[in-house]
Amino acid sequence: MTKWPTYNELLNVCNDYVQKEQGDTNYEIPLTWVQQHWDDTQRLAGAVRIFEETWNRAFYNSARGIFDMTRLTNSLEKLKPYLNTLKSREIDSFGQQDEQILSVLWNELFESLRPRNKPDRPFIATTKALHLLIPTFFVPLDNKIDKHYSCNIVQPQGYIKFQHLMAEFASFVLNSYVTSQGGDINKARSSICGDLYIQKTGSKFKKSLAKILDEYNWMIYSQKKG
Repeated sequence: MTKWPTYNELLNVCNDYVQKEQGDTNYEIPLTWVQQHWDDTQRLAGAVRIFEETWNRAFYNSARGIFDMTRLTNSLEKLKPYLNTLKSREIDSFGQQDEQILSVLWNELFESLRPRNKPDRPFIATTKALHLLIPTFFVPLDNKIDKHYSCNIVQPQGYIKFQHLMAEFASFVLNSYVTSQGGDINKARSSICGDLYIQKTGSKFKKSLAKILDEYNWMIYSQKKG
């Protein structure tokens, strides 16, 4: 059984993340672009490209190249009805009822995100794209995070398992705030993801809880040597 951190422990790690990364400009710019141009799938595809070429540049290197933009644009157009149903969802609400729609999103994006020059399997790229498109609901991962949570199995079953774990993680964090500070889950989310996050980390940006969980995972598991 995983021992999840409290909201204070979580935010202390996020402070280390913000200091190490010197802020989050390369995250906030494509995220803002997605929010401003949600109805324009060509611009959405452009935001995904910018995001992958910065956050995932080790994969989309000069040898592999980037994915086919026309194919991604067409995929996003096809997936838009599914994405629209998830826009207001939070990671702690993820449940068994979401497994089918996640499989549909995964299978389509996975193929459209293959690099053009060397079509390797874009496992991590797919989770990053999902997070960028629905940043409150999907948590990105990388190989070390994947391995730590024993989600490095056949996909998308591995990512579905990861999402269930992150929903459990998020619920624990929110409840730790309610237990300590009172109020309800909505107050806990608003505080943890808003003013409290900014005060604790010095960040200029508020974050979704899904992004905050990713910052914790990245600092604790991705930055470990070995």
